[in-house]
Amino acid sequence: MTENARTADAARALARGDFVALGDAMRASHASLRDDFAVSVPAVDDLVDCLNAAIGRKGGARMTGGGFGGCVVALLPQAMVPNALRALDAFWQAGDLPQQQPIVTRPSSGARLLSI
Repeated sequence: MTENARTADAARALARGDFVALGDAMRASHASLRDDFAVSVPAVDDLVDCLNAAIGRKGGARMTGGGFGGCVVALLPQAMVPNALRALDAFWQAGDLPQQQPIVTRPSSGARLLSI
């Protein structure tokens, strides 16, 4: 139930452009997945922490997918992408995990009916 409430809070924050509240919801979601459901792994937790430190209060990061490894998603202003990429590079250089390729995308309005 708490994750459902966070999802609704995050949607409202996104609709009003409130990246602070959105980031708070993302960090709380990751903590719940890690602590309440135990579906994260230390490497993902470290990566989420790295990104959240780089992003600060202007967005957030959390694990995504089925858990037990996998992916991390981060939402942040475009101007902060270079800083986040530098933080990721330092993260990979400092650790003993294989470097992964970040995928930088822009949000869109998603699936919708198009008329021709």
